Amino acid sequence: MIILFDTREQKNGHILKGFERLGVGYAHEKLDYGDYSCICDGIDYRNKIVIERKNSITEICGNFAKGKSRFQREFERARTEGCKLYLMIEDDWENIDSGKYRSRFSPRDIKARLNTWCHSYMITLDFVNKGAAAEHIVKTFRNYIEGRNSRE
Repeated sequence: MIILFDTREQKNGHILKGFERLGVGYAHEKLDYGDYSCICDGIDYRNKIVIERKNSITEICGNFAKGKSRFQREFERARTEGCKLYLMIEDDWENIDSGKYRSRFSPRDIKARLNTWCHSYMITLDFVNKGAAAEHIVKTFRNYIEGRNSRE
């Protein structure tokens, strides 16, 4: 398996080190949507499954506020093409309720927006510890590929 990460992806050194620790190769390539995808056994999955990574609750709030149009277009394009979307937030769900983020959105607003987004775009939402992000990415792709292969 080779993990592909988008050319616009920033500050992901901890994830790349994790891939190296796991013995998983990676390549820096342009993705049409999402931040991560993969190639496995010669099959390119970049339009079949992607992970959009957010480094915190604060970042996703920013996407809901300032960058919403671009963010929304990217998710709509993925959904239209039948791509499975995962939204991985490197933070704790509990930090929403405890207010450990910077945003004008209330905890209730954030939860409502995340739920609406997940239902509208059929997204799987995962909150992940930064130290486990690389492993989570690899596991997500492996589970998808194994599930796909068992159905064929």
